[in-house]
Amino acid sequence: MDQHLRYIKTTFLTSGTLLFASSCSSTKIEPLASDPKAAITYEIRIFEVPTSQNLDQKSSEILSAAEGERLIKEIGKEPSYLATTSGNLHEKKTLTNKTKFVYPTEYDPPEFTPKKAGENAYFPVTPATPKNFTTTQIGNTVTFTSTEELLSVNLDRKSFLGFINYGTPITSQVKGFFGRSTSVILTENKIEMPVFQKDKPSATTKLRNGEFLVLRNPKATNPDPDKRPYSKKRPPGFVAMIRATKR
Repeated sequence: MDQHLRYIKTTFLTSGTLLFASSCSSTKIEPLASDPKAAITYEIRIFEVPTSQNLDQKSSEILSAAEGERLIKEIGKEPSYLATTSGNLHEKKTLTNKTKFVYPTEYDPPEFTPKKAGENAYFPVTPATPKNFTTTQIGNTVTFTSTEELLSVNLDRKSFLGFINYGTPITSQVKGFFGRSTSVILTENKIEMPVFQKDKPSATTKLRNGEFLVLRNPKATNPDPDKRPYSKKRPPGFVAMIRATKR
């Protein structure tokens, strides 16, 4: 850490975990904006990363402009969310990309008619069918507030990671070539339920003009340790890079 005063207090809420971190040294920080009328531009980039990429990492830290650019290159991918907004000191600004997400909460059981003597399969076959649905909001909402020295950030993030399939295929024995019996799948009979990752990190920090505030969720884990069939899988980890610059 350099000779400028550093202070960061973070609150990180995910799966009931509450974390605090702070550090400081002795000399006075350069204010983000000494002019009360100065406009502040806020930028946030969120990268989705494997959990392993966040292991042994701090849940929050401050990086210089050069260090932040190096981290972006190390991540090596486009952000899943990139947005900017501008405001004055002491003015609360909000960015969001949250959208509605409809998903099934209950399925009707599969229906099929057992085969008759001399027939090769079950017909007709109707797989499990979604019965009831609900709606949630997925995406990111971030709020910023700046004073002459402090930047406060609150991130509310809910990510859709994919569907876990709790269904079992419906199969039947049929006669193939040379009269041999073989098993065929009549329907995958998928019963898919969504998996979400919720994170609510917040931070209040003395941030110099152009520096990066980095937020992570190093405690994120594999949402399905039983390794059931999992479609559209996305990594549960993220790196959020926030920067405030005065004009």
